[in-house]
Amino acid sequence: MADSDAPKMPLAASSNMAMNMSTTSTPAPKPSDAPTNSVPSRDSQATTKEKSHSTRSVYSQHTETISSNHASKAVRGDKTHTREKAFNLQRIQLAEQLSNERKLSVDLEARIASLRDELARLTYSKDAYEAECATLHRQINETLETRAVVESQRNGDMSKRISFLESKLDEATENLEESILNCDLLQSSHAEAVKISDKRSDKIKQLEHELGISHIAVQDLNSKYGKLQELFEHDVKHKISGLEEAQELRAREFQQRLTIKELETNDLKQEINRLQTAFENAITEKNAAQLALVSETKRHELKILQEQKKLDDAVESWDEYLAESEKLRRNLEELEKSTKPFNQIIIICVDVSGSTAGVIHEIMHAYRDVLHMIKSINNGAKVAVVIHGNSIQHKPSPIQEISNATFRIVDSVSLPGRGATENYAFCLEQAYEILRTKVDSQNFIILIGDGNASCQNASALRDICEKLKSATIQAHSVIVSDGSIFPNSISSHSMRGISEAVGGEVQYKDTYLSAFEKLLLRERERHFEGL
Repeated sequence: MADSDAPKMPLAASSNMAMNMSTTSTPAPKPSDAPTNSVPSRDSQATTKEKSHSTRSVYSQHTETISSNHASKAVRGDKTHTREKAFNLQRIQLAEQLSNERKLSVDLEARIASLRDELARLTYSKDAYEAECATLHRQINETLETRAVVESQRNGDMSKRISFLESKLDEATENLEESILNCDLLQSSHAEAVKISDKRSDKIKQLEHELGISHIAVQDLNSKYGKLQELFEHDVKHKISGLEEAQELRAREFQQRLTIKELETNDLKQEINRLQTAFENAITEKNAAQLALVSETKRHELKILQEQKKLDDAVESWDEYLAESEKLRRNLEELEKSTKPFNQIIIICVDVSGSTAGVIHEIMHAYRDVLHMIKSINNGAKVAVVIHGNSIQHKPSPIQEISNATFRIVDSVSLPGRGATENYAFCLEQAYEILRTKVDSQNFIILIGDGNASCQNASALRDICEKLKSATIQAHSVIVSDGSIFPNSISSHSMRGISEAVGGEVQYKDTYLSAFEKLLLRERERHFEGL
């Protein structure tokens, strides 16, 4: 076989050859048994699925652990969530990298099967060449027998025929040797690919180890962030006290300077009186001392103007000090507005019906995120939680300040079953009963679910939406969808339709954090502007 016909090994396949195959050699299949399309074995696919499922399980458990840790750090603001998302993104990228490595191993297995087919074809070619050699030998023997009979008549022609057959035999022998050499090269390439695959497996194990280390690093960074937050708060208090002391010190300094200027002004006034007395006594000597008196008067007037200018500068400095004090006072008021708690009631309705089975953990995570956001922006806010859609109807929780117990309300709820159905008419009615006597722009409802709001009594849902709209109670939605598309109108029973009917906002799992932060800050500004 010519060198150009030898199969060339792709660079990516040669560097990542055999991820899931055994290092022992496999007998070459017969040409009739060679597969036309190489497909990964079911065992390797099952193993890959189990590893992927295990990775998702570890990732899900880790996400729940991080969520529980966040419950104890509610006062640290949305920066914690941003930092957590960055680390979650890094973990997802590592998981995707592991998935890509597993996909590459499946491709390598397919390539190995293709190489086995090529080896089988080469073996078949070898057998064909050997059969051809046997045929040539048989022809040579027949020619020798014929030569003995007609050697005298066809001596010259037979010599040419024998030379031609011998050259053909030599060519077949060379092709056979090249085929054997190509087989040896394929076997060496296969062994090298097995070694590279082992190295790739070690690299994957190392990446999994690094992923575990990164999980520990995330926890350490969270604890360090908490300590830094405490140091920052202490530093802010220290700086504010320092500014107040500096303000008092400057006030005393300006007061002393004003006292000194008043004494100097009194001295100048006394000097003016003395000069006027001397001027009156010197009238008799007017002709002799007039020039000296004018010169002295001008000199003292210039001195008076200079002292008056100094006094004006001191007054201007005092005005600047007062302006700076006023600016500092306004800054302190702004700081107080941004941190001072105020009365606010928020009703959170959580859907745990059967349609949320695929996204129930994301819904719980969104519930905790909303609590963190409310606590960080308004420490004085109170919430009531209404859980609906379970086989057991839950009563609304009492209005309470956000605490660890508030975060654990959803922990006692069993996972949704197939027969459980959401009941937005019930949860909105309960929220309306709580807020109808406490109507305020800062009080509103947050709905968390998968987007579906189907119910058995559509008229009851429309009636409660009309009540909320009349009472100007907004209901904002956080939709954590599993990929299903729900209608957008209230007649078709969707969370989006409810929020649009009562004038609320609709956010999804990728936008609700930033949107609710803006909403809560806007309500804070509106509250303090009305004071």
